[in-house]
Amino acid sequence: SYGADSIKFSTGGVERMAISNSGVSGGGKILQVKQTVLTGVISETVVANTYEDIAGYSCNITPATGSKVLVMYNANTSTTAAQYNVKIQLVRGSTLIAQGDQVGSNRKRATTGGWMSGDAYHIIGQNMTFLDTSPGGDGSTAITYKLQWTDSYSQELYLNRSDSDLDNSNYFTQISSMTLMEVGA
Repeated sequence: SYGADSIKFSTGGVERMAISNSGVSGGGKILQVKQTVLTGVISETVVANTYEDIAGYSCNITPATGSKVLVMYNANTSTTAAQYNVKIQLVRGSTLIAQGDQVGSNRKRATTGGWMSGDAYHIIGQNMTFLDTSPGGDGSTAITYKLQWTDSYSQELYLNRSDSDLDNSNYFTQISSMTLMEVGA
């Protein structure tokens, strides 16, 4: 609805947000933003099909009771094998979140993944935006979000570079990041 100095948005007969000459009111405000940026190269050898933390790839936020957390990440991954297969999962504390459904008995669940047959000179950007609607914040305890990775071949995995990493203008390094936003109720 429109008024002299306001616009109001309602659903189901309940006002959800109002914009007036004094600003915006209602839920959904961004209350805080936290970010982790990884600019260096990370390389880790993982056990096949066993998720392990990506070193340094975590971010903390302390949301209020009832708040949600918008999680956004970009992980630039590659591997040493010609059968590129890197899977990532998002973890809150020790709880897996944003997982694909279990299909069959052998298929791994993941938040994002990359698979490619051929040379291993590629970097695949794995990106995700996920609204965690029940992070369990109490306004005083930090909650840690982190990424874990695995592959199917027990090989070396790389973050922010390709497998072949020669010192010439054909190769480059990148950044990966995780951004957390507390969204007010």
